[in-house]
Amino acid sequence: MPIKSLLGVFILASFLISCNQKEKVEANINNYTNEVLVSSQEITEASIRRRFVDLQDKLNNPDTRDSALVYKPKAGSAIAVGNNMTDYLDTLVDRLIKSGKVEEDDSLFERLKMYENSVVKIDANVNQLFEKCILFIDTSNDFKNINRKQFYNRFLNGITQKQVIIFLNSLKQNVLINEAEMVKYFDLNVNFSSEGYYKFQALITQNSKHFKPNDELEIVAGIGAFSSVAKPVLVINKKNIDIDAEGAFRYKMQVSNELGKHTVPIKVSFTKPNGEKAELNEQVVYYVE
Repeated sequence: MPIKSLLGVFILASFLISCNQKEKVEANINNYTNEVLVSSQEITEASIRRRFVDLQDKLNNPDTRDSALVYKPKAGSAIAVGNNMTDYLDTLVDRLIKSGKVEEDDSLFERLKMYENSVVKIDANVNQLFEKCILFIDTSNDFKNINRKQFYNRFLNGITQKQVIIFLNSLKQNVLINEAEMVKYFDLNVNFSSEGYYKFQALITQNSKHFKPNDELEIVAGIGAFSSVAKPVLVINKKNIDIDAEGAFRYKMQVSNELGKHTVPIKVSFTKPNGEKAELNEQVVYYVE
């Protein structure tokens, strides 16, 4: 065989070996990247579960229950929105492994748009968690302006099956990170119910406002959700009333024999979680007819 022919065969063989080696390296990198993503997803999901357990503990704690009643449902909504998106991404990955490709008639593009809209509706202040964007693919802030075809051309067309899987798993990790940040945000916003989200109020009820002579007036009063944590003291008609086992004050009295409007003075003093003393003065009004 002529030397030139041998040289050509050698160059071709070297090229093929080089291409094959490059493909192996790319395959190894893709496999490694995907494994790291899947492992990161598991770690993030575990973090979300731990935070949500913390919220449940705060819901069971009398000192933080009022605030947790507000923020635990928000955290639950964040998890629900996130799970809806990640479940769909898992479905796409499974479909891709079986069929070898992602069809453009799937609803990935629309689902991502819906996901962004759903996230910002969970809480009015949640946008402060996402200074630039909710989805990392939208760092240029143009995702809201592109259409389906542009989306597929930019992210999914002309890449290998493994690269598509990596892209989908990257989206899933993005969603999980958002979910973790939101649950953390809501968990950190749970605090003692003082001058934060809630303010203490005296809750006072009476069995009626209209009576006949010698009828019985019953007054039920307390602080917030009738919690004894605030160490409330109730004075009705200048008499100290004892608190019951449920944290409420119950007081009964005979109404006046005189016709017309009557008032019963009520003073409630209590201690806020920050140690500050507070006092509320109210009146119960009733009529004898």
